Amino acid sequence: STHTVQAEALLERTGLHGFFAATIGGDQVEKPKPHPEIYLRAARAIGLRAADCAAFEDSGPGTRAAVAAGCITVQIPDVAAPDAGLRRLGHHIAPDLHSAAIAVRLLPDPR
Repeated sequence: STHTVQAEALLERTGLHGFFAATIGGDQVEKPKPHPEIYLRAARAIGLRAADCAAFEDSGPGTRAAVAAGCITVQIPDVAAPDAGLRRLGHHIAPDLHSAAIAVRLLPDPR
């Protein structure tokens, strides 16, 4: 939901900008989360189907958007734990980004 300029500035400051082929901010979509538009547009921007993309979210609306788009979704709860309705979506829930990356097989499971 962050505007594109702000997201790109944060990615630059953290040294992560070069790892992303595209940045789609909330200012580039008509319908905000929980609508899936932002995820569908991001997938198109990199030439993939949303189903072939992993989405890492912290919020309920963002998680709903990613699941609705068809992304492989991992929620890393920040402020609020997912309620029963959110849990029924069937996505992964992880305590941290490292565990989330293991959940979608970006990193090997150390077990």
